[in-house]
Amino acid sequence: YDPLGAEAQCRLRAAIAELRPRCRLLVEQLYFTQPKPTYRAIAERLGVAEGSVGALRDRCLKRLFARLADDLAA
Repeated sequence: YDPLGAEAQCRLRAAIAELRPRCRLLVEQLYFTQPKPTYRAIAERLGVAEGSVGALRDRCLKRLFARLADDLAA
């Protein structure tokens, strides 16, 4: 079962690949790594405080969504 479809998955992966390394790692850790790591583990990998992960996630997802929107508009 492929809920996104192959083309959408390719667009998503391409948009993720264009993110800055820290955002790319964060998105991959939060949404593609199994078992899902804790915020503490993600924070350690990124070298940030655990309490910063949520705000960083929000900024990174905004960047990702903007890239996807740009791709769809093109």
